[in-house]
Amino acid sequence: MNLAVSAAVRRRLAIALVFVAVVLLGGQIERALERRTEGWTTNRRRAARGLVVLGGVLALVLLPPAVAIGIAVCAIVLVLWVRSVLPLREALLLFAGLTAVMLLGLSFYRQEPLATAAIRTPTRGVVTGDLITESSGTWYLGQAHRNFVVVPPAEIRSIKVDSGPYSSPPLFRRVLDALGL
Repeated sequence: MNLAVSAAVRRRLAIALVFVAVVLLGGQIERALERRTEGWTTNRRRAARGLVVLGGVLALVLLPPAVAIGIAVCAIVLVLWVRSVLPLREALLLFAGLTAVMLLGLSFYRQEPLATAAIRTPTRGVVTGDLITESSGTWYLGQAHRNFVVVPPAEIRSIKVDSGPYSSPPLFRRVLDALGL
């Protein structure tokens, strides 16, 4: 398990490093590509640029599906570079901005299952549901289709909480948490 996580982290880090290198060296990369394609027709140059973008988009298979799809959609702005509307560096910075907004949105709207709780009471027996919150000893459980159950502390005999499998928060959620936002 640890090796799989490490490999996934290394792949994502490699993608990020390649992206940063392309942004930093975008002008030089573009000039080298222009020299290599000197004398080519406009359509052939656009095809070469399109292949470069396609290669980058295909590297997204290394990312989780929701992120890969979002980034692939954001990659549409790279058509501005393919069509010679923007230089490579500016197109990549626009792409990075759109990708950041998309990832921020994913970090807020990514659904995680709630923990489930089973509370034993003398009057109602075992009350089960999704754990919404607990406040001052009162437990709030959600049951099918927006039905909520409140269990006051005087009724509680025992509580069993099952958090189940969970995934780590997305990168932007961790960054926002670290910033206190």
